[in-house]
Amino acid sequence: MRISFLLHNGYHYGGTIRATFTLAEELATRHEVEIVSVFRHRDRPALGLPADVTLRHLVDLREDSPGYDGDHPDLHRPAEVFPRGDGRWKQYSALSDARIGEYLRGVAADVLVATRPGLIVHLARQARRGPVLVGQEHLVLAGHSRRLRRDIGHEYRLLDAVTTLTEADARAYRRLALPGVRIEAVPDGVPAPALPPADPVARTVVAAGRLPRALCGLVEDDELRAKTARAALASSERFDPVRIAARHEALWTELVDRGASRRVHSAGRARRHHEIGRVIDAVYALKARAGRLVRGLLGRFR
Repeated sequence: MRISFLLHNGYHYGGTIRATFTLAEELATRHEVEIVSVFRHRDRPALGLPADVTLRHLVDLREDSPGYDGDHPDLHRPAEVFPRGDGRWKQYSALSDARIGEYLRGVAADVLVATRPGLIVHLARQARRGPVLVGQEHLVLAGHSRRLRRDIGHEYRLLDAVTTLTEADARAYRRLALPGVRIEAVPDGVPAPALPPADPVARTVVAAGRLPRALCGLVEDDELRAKTARAALASSERFDPVRIAARHEALWTELVDRGASRRVHSAGRARRHHEIGRVIDAVYALKARAGRLVRGLLGRFR
């Protein structure tokens, strides 16, 4: 299979980037795999380039690059395809809308995978007919804004599959009633650590990073926390990249073989679907303008 991943910025660092790189590298042992980064702000990816995987970009933000897009007028016009409900909306523009659309209409791939909600909306709105369209959820549905969840419930109907990190989140997506869309829970693969495990009887724990509410909750009970730690250790083999890649591969192969991307969305149906989406977007835009007007009026009377 030819597999293409659409990523926000493959030259930065983060959990979604690491998970995508790990999966792509494993799949590249058997398939033709590329990662398309919307943005590029440095010469080399911070996490290194996965073996046998092609990495390319759509919008160049390197000021010393001959392909620098910082002076392009469309870079400073707001995005209309990338949804406002996605927290990264301000980083996107009319230029990124156009470049992503050009890529999605012309890419030669059997499977197209988008890795954040805003990019998954691009997939639903702009991808050509033919490839299997897969949305990967790297956070949780409940962690998204109400507006983004509305976009997800509408736009994801034109996808072929959505994968979540947990079965609980898969159930949440199934409650959206996306007709004909396969929803499967497949966790991220975790490469074996280069260092040996810490001393299990040590009394000091050192950690670095962040603990956002959208990803997890704190376990206050000592006994429950200990049980959770033992369960995580016992089940660590479930996150072996080889096994995780095989689960994605099996799902995508089945969809490709069935021609799932040609299942229901005719050109006419897709057009009607997009028109409904534009009407809903217009309602949100009017609501936002009204809110700004009211806040401005209230500010004058303070």
